[in-house]
Amino acid sequence: DAGMIQPPTQSVYKVMKDNPDFSKFYELCIGSATVLNTIAPVDKQGVANQDSIKRYMIFENLGGLDQNVRTFNTYHYTVYVPTNESIDEAYAAGLPNWLDMETEAEAIEELKLNKKDKEEALDNLKSEGASQEIIDAAQAEIDALGAEIAARIAVLKKDVELVVNFTKYHFQDNSVYVDN
Repeated sequence: DAGMIQPPTQSVYKVMKDNPDFSKFYELCIGSATVLNTIAPVDKQGVANQDSIKRYMIFENLGGLDQNVRTFNTYHYTVYVPTNESIDEAYAAGLPNWLDMETEAEAIEELKLNKKDKEEALDNLKSEGASQEIIDAAQAEIDALGAEIAARIAVLKKDVELVVNFTKYHFQDNSVYVDN
């Protein structure tokens, strides 16, 4: 009887971004392009699969006020935003943070470059007619590096999923009205 429910005038994204008490949760929701590009599968040209990256994103520009919560679009959800102190407690309890994950992603990218250099050196060895023993040793080094990269990406991906699941846990489908 009190009239129609009005649409929001501010997005969840903007409210969290503009409130310093929620800055750490906001940062968790924003994520890191560096990390997401590192864990995403790549095509033959080495370009990260964007659909794989979107799966880990909380916010996306879908034509709303600014950024929408990707899972729920623009309506029918409630967000329980933890304070910065609560996020610090979660970090102390073992929640990974994006800064540490970015450091690991950069280290993985260095390993990938190192592997690529070794692959080019192996091609040169083959074209120069190096002995099979030298070629096998170089290939074993490349294979070991590839295994290390894959293992480190798997751990990084697990950390990303943990953070994303932590943030998504704070979003509830359907709205909860406190008054009227």
